[in-house]
Amino acid sequence: MGLILLTAVLGLTILRLKGGPAVTSMVVSLFAGRLTPKQLLRRRELSVLLGGILLIVPGLLTDALGCVFVIRYLFTRRDPQRFGKEERDAIDVEFKVHDDTPRE
Repeated sequence: MGLILLTAVLGLTILRLKGGPAVTSMVVSLFAGRLTPKQLLRRRELSVLLGGILLIVPGLLTDALGCVFVIRYLFTRRDPQRFGKEERDAIDVEFKVHDDTPRE
């Protein structure tokens, strides 16, 4: 019984700390069109959300899967080349061309 309560408290803590910003970032990216459903499944934030939810649900199998998702979140590094590289490389600038020679 204590283990069930411990994992539920761990899941609630994870969701409280990481859940809000993770959901916000995924929803903003999804509605802005920068995130496809396939990329959504590979996001680290989805791992921490699923892990927290599965840790709350009582059961040995759900706790094991929740721990796998949380460990995946902790040990995967953010790869800047995977998502949105084209947006980070683009610079949007306004400019005017000034010509010294008069045109006819």
